[in-house]
Amino acid sequence: MRYYNVYLYSECQDNCDNYPNYWVWKIENASQEDTIPNGATRMSLNELMQYKKDKRSDINSWITSQVSFSTLADKKVKKAIQSVNNVVSKYCAENIVAGITQAGKTKLIADTLKDVFYYAQTGSLYECLNALDAIEITPETSPFLTETIRSDLKNKINNLITNL
Repeated sequence: MRYYNVYLYSECQDNCDNYPNYWVWKIENASQEDTIPNGATRMSLNELMQYKKDKRSDINSWITSQVSFSTLADKKVKKAIQSVNNVVSKYCAENIVAGITQAGKTKLIADTLKDVFYYAQTGSLYECLNALDAIEITPETSPFLTETIRSDLKNKINNLITNL
């Protein structure tokens, strides 16, 4: 299970932008055995997602009072698209270096991942995860798309969601 040290704005000392104290300020990867730093709370991914979900209406109320929601949503969507496209681009570059073109598997892998690529373009990170889960990994997709690679892509997208 993955764990994080979660800091709230109540602990922020510099460049805090007057956000509410309950808002997540910083997240660090941690293990369960690590010492919890001063000012941090240790949370699993599920606990962190639940915390964000529980605070969502409070955060939305504060946001609405500060900026137009459409402006914030636009920024979040653009950040999601840019972040997930960085993950996809790196994966594609790694496959090129690994010889996907010479192996004649570019179309196979692109067709297999088309839904993931589509949802990445829309910034729909949860749908990217669902599309990855729906992919059938076969001997033909190896070594360019394996269970290990799928798991790695899912972990990277989950990290994006956590830090968005």
